[in-house]
Amino acid sequence: MKTIMIMEDDPAVRENMQFLLEELGYEVVTAVDGREGLRVAEEIVPDMILCDIMMPQVDGYQVLEKVRANSELSGVPFVFLTAKSELTDMRRGMQLGADDFIMKPYKAEEVLMAVQSLLKKKGNAAASTPPPVHHSTIIPAPAPAREARPVEHREHELILSGATPDIFKIADIKYINAEEEYSVVHTRDGKRHVVRRLLKEWEEQLPTASFLRIHRSFLINLNFVSKIEKWFNNSYRVFLKDVEVPLVMSRRYTALLKSKMKDRNESLDR
Repeated sequence: MKTIMIMEDDPAVRENMQFLLEELGYEVVTAVDGREGLRVAEEIVPDMILCDIMMPQVDGYQVLEKVRANSELSGVPFVFLTAKSELTDMRRGMQLGADDFIMKPYKAEEVLMAVQSLLKKKGNAAASTPPPVHHSTIIPAPAPAREARPVEHREHELILSGATPDIFKIADIKYINAEEEYSVVHTRDGKRHVVRRLLKEWEEQLPTASFLRIHRSFLINLNFVSKIEKWFNNSYRVFLKDVEVPLVMSRRYTALLKSKMKDRNESLDR
């Protein structure tokens, strides 16, 4: 599991970014200022550092200078978090060795793209470079990594479609419909969540015991099915609780739905 260090004095920004990264499977360590951040970074040697520029005592530029001067930390990808967009600030950061910038207020997609891109680049570089040999160095035992739960047992879904992440329970998804490269997730509370994800990806990620593809454009949660009736040319219509318009099921999915309903001791013809 990759460890990401966040140095940020704004608690709202720090906690929001920590939540986002932890939900995506990263180990996150935080610090409220540059002085504490440097001390912790030297102890744990994270895989990446996300650092605010404007901080009390030790600002982001000073942190970066010390990181690049430290033999253990010099190769760690370093990303500035800043609300300042002046060209001079960005130039100074790049001259000091920053790998990227994320402007506040940030979008979740921007954070993820920066993190994934730099970690991948670091991984490729490490694969092509023999690891250094350290003599007479005591390395503390790493903390046990959290095991990622199987998809079937995951309880929540994180949608990255705005300035802040949106999380909801998988059990609250009524159905998902495809709209080209996007999908629209309809949840129990009546909300529609638009996300750039193909329906096929949802089908692979959601628990098969509850979710079923019934059409090239629809994926439904069987727990919300209220009625199924025969329709035109031996096809069926599926009615979901609190959804006014029924969804049409393609004939190619009928046998699979019958099998699912049989397993749930329910009848298809009702």
